[in-house]
Amino acid sequence: MKKNLSIGKININKKIFFIIPILILIFLLSCISTNAQQLKYGALSINSNPKGAKVYLDNDYKGETPLELKNVETGQYSLRITLPGYEDWTSTVVILPILTVRISTDLTPKEVKEFGAISVNSNPQGARVYLDNAYKGNTPLNIRDITVGRHKIRIMLSGYEEWTSDITVSSSRVARISADLKPQEEYGSISINSVPQGADIYLDDEYKGLTPLNIQNIPVGKYTIKISLPGYEEWIDEISVSSSSTARVYTELESRPDYGSLSIYCDQREAKVFLNGTYVKEITATPTVLKDIESGNYEIIIIKDGFRAWVQDIEVFIDETTSIDVTMTEIFW
Repeated sequence: MKKNLSIGKININKKIFFIIPILILIFLLSCISTNAQQLKYGALSINSNPKGAKVYLDNDYKGETPLELKNVETGQYSLRITLPGYEDWTSTVVILPILTVRISTDLTPKEVKEFGAISVNSNPQGARVYLDNAYKGNTPLNIRDITVGRHKIRIMLSGYEEWTSDITVSSSRVARISADLKPQEEYGSISINSVPQGADIYLDDEYKGLTPLNIQNIPVGKYTIKISLPGYEEWIDEISVSSSSTARVYTELESRPDYGSLSIYCDQREAKVFLNGTYVKEITATPTVLKDIESGNYEIIIIKDGFRAWVQDIEVFIDETTSIDVTMTEIFW
């Protein structure tokens, strides 16, 4: 009987010997598994000023600041913090094992933009409207939601001159523009030549140059053209300029003698004036002017009853006045 008890003890000891190592192995494996699980996660602490901002992690909403996120898988994330009236705050965060990543940010208030409007009309209507070089439509036109400040308005209509202006837009107000468009001026040109060439050209008494000459960009209409050259008769005529066409002027100038004039200061009235033996005029005033005398040399004789004849050689110059002083000598018998 005692022998059987001893055998039973031996069997129990053998079982315990095998069970204990197994239990220890299971415990160790359990600890290793727990640590491995912990190495897969970290934490994220997020705060903002002001508070109450919404937090998005990889575009997934997580809550509002201040916010503590635990058991966040390790890795890289995009973080976005939003709050009405403030600029979105974005960043990239890296979650590390076991550690807590702390984020704190001061949100930037959004710039508050104020708006106004512009009412645009034109005479005639149907003109194209450009605001700061951007086409907005045709007149009459209301342009809304324009930022406050100075803007450039440009109004264009075929056949009319372009209208431009600067305008100041105020908050919640309507700036009004009314433009009277001017018909677009049309232009032509004139081609002028003469024989001989080199003559002076005057267009409505404004000097333009010498022949031959092409005058460009002349507004449509009628003009007076004068062509002059020393030694030739002055040529004057009227010409019409048409849109996008060239009016042509050609003239053969007629030669003329070169003239001057003679101014006589004489102490006797009713004296008679002779040039080269030809009677010219009676002296009635001082001075007596003889006009349109061909240039050249002359013998001038002035006579009056009871006085000695006054004789002198003179020269008349082109476009000049020659003056002479005459004192008559009385004859005593």
